[in-house]
Formats: sequence, C-alpha cells, structure tokens
Amino acid sequence: MNKIRSPISVQYEITEGCNLSCAHCYNSFRFDGQTSSDAQLRPEIIEEIIRGEVFHVVITGGEPLVIPDQVLQSIRALKRANVMTNINSNLTLLTPEIARELKESGLNRVLTSIISYDVKKHDFQTGKEGSHQGTIRGMEIASNAGLPVSANMVVTKDTVEEVYTTGKFAANLGVRSFNATRVAPSKDRRSIDLLLGREEAESMLSQLNRLKDEFGMNVATLNPIPYCFSDNSIIYQGLIARGCSAGSGSATISPNGSLRACQHGGNGEGENILEVGLEEAWRIAPVYKRENLPEVCEPCDENVRCGGGCRESAYVVGGERKSQDPLCRGPAKAIHVHQERTIEGDEVSFYEGITTREEEDGGILFRNPGSLAILPKTEYELCLALASLGSFKVSELEARLGIESGDARPLLNQLYTQNLLREV
Repeated sequence: MNKIRSPISVQYEITEGCNLSCAHCYNSFRFDGQTSSDAQLRPEIIEEIIRGEVFHVVITGGEPLVIPDQVLQSIRALKRANVMTNINSNLTLLTPEIARELKESGLNRVLTSIISYDVKKHDFQTGKEGSHQGTIRGMEIASNAGLPVSANMVVTKDTVEEVYTTGKFAANLGVRSFNATRVAPSKDRRSIDLLLGREEAESMLSQLNRLKDEFGMNVATLNPIPYCFSDNSIIYQGLIARGCSAGSGSATISPNGSLRACQHGGNGEGENILEVGLEEAWRIAPVYKRENLPEVCEPCDENVRCGGGCRESAYVVGGERKSQDPLCRGPAKAIHVHQERTIEGDEVSFYEGITTREEEDGGILFRNPGSLAILPKTEYELCLALASLGSFKVSELEARLGIESGDARPLLNQLYTQNLLREV
C-alpha cells in the first residue's frame, strides 16, 4: 500500500511555553532562546488536522496548561469532529475547575511525567522545587474529575534502577498505565551522557514486565528499541514491537504549523500545513524507518517493522539519521517479535467505537493508537461488509458474503491480534 494520505496520529505542540525546565527535554526551541508562552492559538491548525481526517491528537508543548483556554477550545473542536484527543502535561498547573472543563470538553486521557519516585531527584531534573508534589496533586485532581491518567518515566543512566520503584509508586497512586521510555537525546547533545546502554535498556524492560506481573499494570515504552538489542529480546516482545512510526503513521505539528515527521526532530524541518495543507506537508515528509534505514539493517527481515530503532538517537550519537542506533547489534541478532493470536471460537464481532478512513488503494480501521490496521482495498472493503453484520459466525461467511471461511481466517486473526475484533 502507498503512503497513507495523512497521519493517523499527530502531536500538536500548542505552545512553546513551559513552567518547568527538564534536563531531558528534547524540544529544540527550549534551547534557542525563543521560547514563548504568549503566542495566539491558531484555530486554522486544528481545522487543517480535522480536514485531514486525523484519528488521534495529543496536545502537548511546552506545557499546554500555561494556556488552558486555548487547550479547551482545541479539544472541543476536535471532539465535535470525533477525533480522539489526549493531553501531555506535567499537571502542576491543573486546578479542579480546569480538570472539570477538560473532562466536559471530551478529553480522552492525560499523560504525565514522573521522573522518579524520589522527590529530590524529580525536582532536580525538572529544575523546580515542588514540581514532584505539584504533579502528584495534579494527578489526584485529574483522577477525581474522572480523567484517566497514564504516567511516563523518562529513563536515564541516573534513574534506570528506579523504574520498578517509580512504577510501584505510580500504582499506589491509582495509575493503571505506566510507561518507561529511554531518554531521547536533544540535538544540542546535552543529554547524550544520559543515554542507556544495552544492559540498562534490558533492565528497564525487565522492571516493566515485573510491574505488569505484580500489579497488573498496562506497561509500555514509547521510544522505539531495535529488535536486535538483546539476546533476550523475545522476552520483551510485547514492549519493543512498536517500531518507528515517524512519517509513516505519526507526525508532530509545531505552534506555527510546521510539520515534522519525528517529534524529536528540530522545528522548521518540514513544510507548514497552513501554507501547503496537511496532506501535502505529510506527503513529502520523510518516512524515517524507510528513508533513514542504516546500511547494517538492510539485510534484516524485520527492518520494515523495526526501522533500526530510534533515528533521532542515532542522529545525535552518530551524526546522521542513517547512523546505527546505539542499541542496535545487527541482523544476525534480530528476532521476530510479532506473535499473531488465533481466533479459537466461531462467533466474533468488531469492537465498538472503531472509525474508518478510505485511502486511494485501501483504508484504515482505528480503535486507538495501539489498535489499528492499514489494509489494502479488498481487505478494507471486506471489513466494512463484516462490520455491517454486527456479530457474525466465521463458518457462515460463505453463505452470507460468498467468502470461504478459510480464506478470511488470516485477515480475521490479524484483526483479532490488533484488538479490533473480539470473540463473542
């Protein structure tokens, strides 16, 4: 299938302003002396996102809650267009009134950062005393307003041994979804000394699995990790299966409307959607895992999914986006991490709330950022026909649609694996 006509998911940096100064921050505008929190909201950016039929938007920054009125205005517009919307916030500025308005506006979920369970370490990394207490207070306010809260820990060499303890701390606060993500170095190389090595990355993932086993938490890591990073990669397949989606499924839009494929890339690297439109800016944006694939990864059977890990980490460390990810060991060490589930019963149905988008040579089914399928035309049209049936029996497909059940099984298993289809 050709490149889809617009992103599935967009990170919209609604402001450059932030009330904290985190040591691991990757946003280049934090270091160029031009950070501003008083820029006027540009509703035409939201309008262009809606026009492009983007499925999912994360409102981020900077810190979005330095301009709460503009955030609320954006969420309401996206909700009217049936766009799933999350917010990425440190939550230190959240008040009960703002939380209530966020809930009423249709906000789906909040993602916040817990750098460490340790108050002093958290406050030191954010550059502001009291930020740890402020984030915890904000999490409580959000939860009391009925907003689901996920937490992300940016993991560095200094904090890698604290992933389990910090996750446990989050679990005791009522957090059910916890991410631990290796630090992405900023372009000015300020955080390059904080990067994880292979053993440290494995320790991070091992602690996530322990949190899942002991507390039943939904765990993930948000920065792609090469499939070949460890001899034990198969143990972490559920965590590292996400490859680089920059330019293939996701993009970031800056406060002035410029689009870049990767959120960690510098501002001004792409076209402005207000000048050329979202679909055109997206069309010419690079697909990182294809156009920046390192030579060492070319023979690998998994390179289409994996993409060689994080291209921005490779860029900062190696000098080029085609450089090798610091965790990459090469094709001989790669594993197949995608394990397909098989439907055991006969009667199945699609989950509720799935939205669709037609493409030139196929279409997309979307339930949430972790449950979606990009399908060629024949399979997409079949899914539309199946969805119209409500629940259906696989054994009756031939009678109802003229399709042999055996011919449909691979597609149905794929949809089942991607949590778009469920057994009744």
